[in-house]
Amino acid sequence: MKQHLFVLLIPPLTAMLALRWTEPPTAEPVPAIVAAAEVGDLSQVDRLLSLQSGVNSRDFCQWTPLMKASLNGHEAVVKLLLEKKAQVELSDKGCYTALILALPLLFTPS
Repeated sequence: MKQHLFVLLIPPLTAMLALRWTEPPTAEPVPAIVAAAEVGDLSQVDRLLSLQSGVNSRDFCQWTPLMKASLNGHEAVVKLLLEKKAQVELSDKGCYTALILALPLLFTPS
């Protein structure tokens, strides 16, 4: 019963968080590696890492490339970032980690 409630609550909460943070509150630019990870552009992420872009770079909400890739289900990008030693324990302004952001994907039909 509790698991059923969890399954019902997580997708709306994730959608709400995504809507809340779609527009930056300031004019701070989003690091290119964070933007590439969000859309799953593996070759761009790899290229940026080779140019010394920080694997743990953060955007205006403190999201890392690993968080963006995890939330959007980009498995190949997640694997690359983990190989490059992305820190899995980092959290954003809301205390969400990459693992927490990936949880809804476990309950989404493929």
